[in-house]
Amino acid sequence: MRVPAHAWILILSLALHPSAAGAGVDAPEFILQWGSRGAANGQFSGPHGIEIDADGKVYVVDTGNNRIQVFTSDGVFLFQWGSFGAGPGQFNHPHGIGIGPMGNVYVAATGNNRVQKFTSEGIFLTTWGSFGDGDGQFRHNHGLAVDDDGNVFVADRNQNRVQKFTSDGLFVTAWGVPGMGDGEFTGTNGVAVDAEGNVFVGDGSPRIQKFTNDGVFITSWGSAGVGDGQFNFPRGLSVDHMGNLFVADRNLHRMQQFTGTGVFLTRWGTLGTGEGQFNFPYAVRADENGFVFVADSSNHRVQKFRIANQPPLCEAAMPTTAILWPPNHTFASVGIVGVSDPDDDALMITVTGVMQDERIQGAGAGTTSPDAVLQGSDVLLRKERSGRGNGRIYSIDFIAEDSKGGSCMGAISVCVPHDRKKPIGCVDDGPTYNSL
Repeated sequence: MRVPAHAWILILSLALHPSAAGAGVDAPEFILQWGSRGAANGQFSGPHGIEIDADGKVYVVDTGNNRIQVFTSDGVFLFQWGSFGAGPGQFNHPHGIGIGPMGNVYVAATGNNRVQKFTSEGIFLTTWGSFGDGDGQFRHNHGLAVDDDGNVFVADRNQNRVQKFTSDGLFVTAWGVPGMGDGEFTGTNGVAVDAEGNVFVGDGSPRIQKFTNDGVFITSWGSAGVGDGQFNFPRGLSVDHMGNLFVADRNLHRMQQFTGTGVFLTRWGTLGTGEGQFNFPYAVRADENGFVFVADSSNHRVQKFRIANQPPLCEAAMPTTAILWPPNHTFASVGIVGVSDPDDDALMITVTGVMQDERIQGAGAGTTSPDAVLQGSDVLLRKERSGRGNGRIYSIDFIAEDSKGGSCMGAISVCVPHDRKKPIGCVDDGPTYNSL
């Protein structure tokens, strides 16, 4: 294949600026890939779109084969629909795809200048759009996204605008004109919507622009170049459950990740055919389970990555009860709160040890033993202290683990005061005795 002169310049530029994780977070980890060039089940011809449904099934817009293919999240082929043509359920060079809250699938049939709506099984429901510059008409509609209310957003590329429709294709509004100013576009490419309904648009200028659900400009970031936060044709966009934006930086053969306000987090990918390399990636989708799927178009495959896990944070941990009173030798259950996870992963907290600063069965400390009993995420602590001391401090060690292997360790303290005189508290003489 003959490579154009401008492509050699691009390749040289990439060689001088290799892929690397940014200062914010680690780059996602390669998990697996599937696909090769062809027309059989599981093969592709330049896939341009990708979407994930609520059950984790992966819908791939097989652009050159004018069809939609559906897979498990691990790349096992399930079914397909579509063929070349202009009839219901047929396509002419489809690009964008989105899935609504009811599971219906929307496809931007770019060569037909229309949007088609299907059930999740590929049964045709309706269509709208034609070639033109009126409301509800398109000139090369590229990206497509659906918000949580079922509104459909279409990047009408050659008209430098975004159009918004109801779930049944009724025109709602449009915004954008040619230009470089706020709310102006130089070709609208990808589009994505976050959980709050904000709309992100990949602008050919190149940059990312962010709008309200009705098209009011909020902010923008990016410029032409190969540095962090720069682009050369930001094509595919996707927002994860944390509100972070992933951008398929097509002509630089890489992915970039940002916060929802445009703060650069990381990037990965170079030109190539190896794991984690790309050849004109057109689309990206982040699912609810911490995975990112990329339609690696000119490599005719899909690649799956795991987003770098952020471990739990134990620094703000505190006991559910900080003061135990009265000292009547009975047990009180104490739990741990305040542990958080940056990725909103489910957490499991386990108490691993308890120490105290008074002797067990020491003089004036009662004759009971043990003074603590572990109960998984909670601990039973005996409401006791020496009548001759300055109060008892229990020091409780714990570990918090998320569902992806991340963990943190921490400690909290609980006081059994000597008396109720104010200020109520204990003097910590050091956790020298094992309470268990």
